[in-house]
Amino acid sequence: MLFDLDGTLVDSAPDIHAALNRALGDEGITPASLADVKSMVGSGARRLVECALGQDAIAEQQDRVLAGFLAAYRTEPATLTRLYPGVQAALMRLGNDGVKLAVATNKPHDLAVAILDAVGIATRFGVIVGSVPGLALKPDPAILRKALTELGGTPNRAVMVGDSRADVGAAKAARCRSIVFGHGYSQHPVSTLGADAVCSGFADLPGLVARLLPV
Repeated sequence: MLFDLDGTLVDSAPDIHAALNRALGDEGITPASLADVKSMVGSGARRLVECALGQDAIAEQQDRVLAGFLAAYRTEPATLTRLYPGVQAALMRLGNDGVKLAVATNKPHDLAVAILDAVGIATRFGVIVGSVPGLALKPDPAILRKALTELGGTPNRAVMVGDSRADVGAAKAARCRSIVFGHGYSQHPVSTLGADAVCSGFADLPGLVARLLPV
């Protein structure tokens, strides 16, 4: 099983919001609202900054704000970030059932590891794959394929669990099944994202996976 991070395992928007507004403030730019930040999360840090600045921003300003955002975020990556209810119990059950678990996220790899460690679930995953230079972001399947290779898994026996169109698109491109949660940051109704299943909460996840991938 491959898990997205932001909006799937953790509600990280408050920390992203704080770091982004620190970087915007350094440029004298009006702060973004938390709701706006939630609508911009999921496609990588650069895309977040591009959305926050708008299409008229010049490349030099985008680069400065991106650098400021990442510096601020790395200083405080998980002060306000919280696990969604039931995550710990679901991961423990899946692991006890012998399911191989990985994180496959568009978040920079070092930040993903730091956040997973801070919220106490890093050791639940055999593999953590975040964005690094040269690795295409979801909905490209590259991150999922890297995670599967490192896990020793195969697409026909894998499920991508996320909250966005990018997660579902990456799963389809990688030929994996997909499950989406409604508690994340999708700006579209999750029922319209094209996933194989919609999950109402982590308590229901192990049973849903068993139905999607029967023994």
